[in-house]
Amino acid sequence: MAERPQHDTGHMSQFEALLWRLDADPRLSSTIANLTILDTTPDWRRLRTRLDRAAAAIPRLRQRIVETLGGLAPPRWIPDAGFDIDRHVRRVTLKGHRSQRAMLDMAMELFAEPLDRSRPLWDFVVIEGMVDGRAAMLQRLHHAVTDGIGGLRISEQFIDLERNAAEPPPIESPPTVDVPGFLDSVTETVAHLSRHQLDLLRQRSDRAREWLTNPGSLLGSTARGIDLIRSTARQARVTESRLSPLWRQRSLERRLDLIDVSLVAAKEGGRLLGGSVNDFFVTGVLAGAAEYHRRAGMPVEALRVAMPVSTRGSDRSAGGNLFAPTQTVLPAGDLSPTERFAQVHELLARTREEPAVGAVEPLAAALNLLPHPLLVWAGYRTSSAVDFVTSNIRAAPFDIYLAGALMEGNYPIGPLAGTAFNLTTMSYRGSLNMGLVTDTAAVEEPKLLASCIEGAYRELLVAAGL
Repeated sequence: MAERPQHDTGHMSQFEALLWRLDADPRLSSTIANLTILDTTPDWRRLRTRLDRAAAAIPRLRQRIVETLGGLAPPRWIPDAGFDIDRHVRRVTLKGHRSQRAMLDMAMELFAEPLDRSRPLWDFVVIEGMVDGRAAMLQRLHHAVTDGIGGLRISEQFIDLERNAAEPPPIESPPTVDVPGFLDSVTETVAHLSRHQLDLLRQRSDRAREWLTNPGSLLGSTARGIDLIRSTARQARVTESRLSPLWRQRSLERRLDLIDVSLVAAKEGGRLLGGSVNDFFVTGVLAGAAEYHRRAGMPVEALRVAMPVSTRGSDRSAGGNLFAPTQTVLPAGDLSPTERFAQVHELLARTREEPAVGAVEPLAAALNLLPHPLLVWAGYRTSSAVDFVTSNIRAAPFDIYLAGALMEGNYPIGPLAGTAFNLTTMSYRGSLNMGLVTDTAAVEEPKLLASCIEGAYRELLVAAGL
């Protein structure tokens, strides 16, 4: 039997605590998901066994969240003594019209269901009964569990490289633990605050010593502080409104559409245009959004876009959130594809260098001091300045299997968090698989938006000479 992993317990980071607190408002839900298209229905027994094994291998999948005394410290992760894999893995069958469109609509209904905040924050649902014999699996996780890249690390525990791969050795499930009592909570919260205060005192002491031995550093520190304040203000945008004259309404109604672009073509197109595949991806969605406005007779000069910037580096852990949320105003006016690409390339590079990107934890800590109603108001006010969200995730370039079924495509589903739409892409099997999630109150013609984005990618490839 494989060795049992160590418990991964402790407090959330300040940023994860912020996501957790904001998620209490459904408009600011930070649930992330992935829709996997399968060439056949996976073997249910194998799938359930593999996911139970994955939950034993990755402690976070068996942990739930408990609040600390008075909210004085971030919430804690503790093992769920009542963990049951059947609460997290289920299957449903399409009825009546069993097309891909019906499957996508069901996936959005499942995506909209709130996760049970008293249990581990994830579930996987197999959607069976498609008319062509294919199936799908919706994988949902709360963002407090992990980010998109961490989610890929989790998937390594239940995917195979062959259709009929041998079963891996079982892993002993971790022992259950008692829920911390009142005195335990008080003691642990005080200990956490003490450690935090010691860290602050140590940092201040080190900073004072630096200023005494090198007075010139004071000026530099002050300048960096001013840069950070300005950078934070640019990222918050709390006093600005969204730039789109069309996408003004908001609701909890969602629609999912799928878009595919050749990864080889996107990489080569980005290179020939003087940038990266991410520049290609963002320029295409921006151009598509601009075209949607032109067709509606309401052209727009710029749109504000939110994008996560990964800070993970070489970290291959399956849990945690190692990214910084950013936003950038990008050109949506009358530009040629090459002109728009060049400007997007420059603006994205500038955004990645923002000082606020490296200051997520202290900024989140400051926000977490706000009373919950005020925090939700500030969160929604900030998101109201954003028109849409994009994100880019890299997955396997080769075929992978799930309980005997080939994964034909992996389409990420990102949270809207108060914006008009989210387009997230995952590179898999030589394609950019894109999940386009729209708020149908904001984007009244989501099929047209998908068509405009697809057309924009074709124009970029033509502009690159491909």
